[in-house]
Amino acid sequence: MDDDRREQLKAKILRGLVVAMTILGLVAIVLCFVPSVQVYKDAHDCANEALGRALSWHNSNHHRCEPSWVLAETRGPVDHQVGMALYFLAVIAPGLLVRKWPTLKLAMLWAFLTFGATFLMIVATFELFGNWDEHLVQLPLSYVFGLAASTLVITLIALVPVFCGVFAIATRKRPPPPPVFPTARIVER
Repeated sequence: MDDDRREQLKAKILRGLVVAMTILGLVAIVLCFVPSVQVYKDAHDCANEALGRALSWHNSNHHRCEPSWVLAETRGPVDHQVGMALYFLAVIAPGLLVRKWPTLKLAMLWAFLTFGATFLMIVATFELFGNWDEHLVQLPLSYVFGLAASTLVITLIALVPVFCGVFAIATRKRPPPPPVFPTARIVER
């Protein structure tokens, strides 16, 4: 494959990837703020009562607590909506550089920056113990958010480096074949 054709194909693929990832990122940003999770609270507070009985020395109350779930609110699919929107902006922003200068090095840099931003987001929002007195019901738009977000992150972290490696190997410049020398023959006179 000649150099011009290889560069055109690489630019076309990388620019298409940037457009697709930008669309997914913008969809995920919008869906961060759309109420798509119903939060039910326990009116009888059974989780805290069970914890209290577990840590208590005396068993004065032997009745079993039956939770009564009451719809408390409908909220977005993530707790930190502005932080998640900023994360998605940080993930899709390096794509603008890849769109302007479509090189494999910038695409790999984009993948590494996405990995770093994802690691920081996980560390910043990690919660060891959830809220035990809540019951969450996901509505269909929260599944769309999850699909858009996971497709964006998996594509940038896992598939882009694989694509860059395969493309670099498949389209590398091959050395010219060695010259063919005429066969030496000994001629006796």
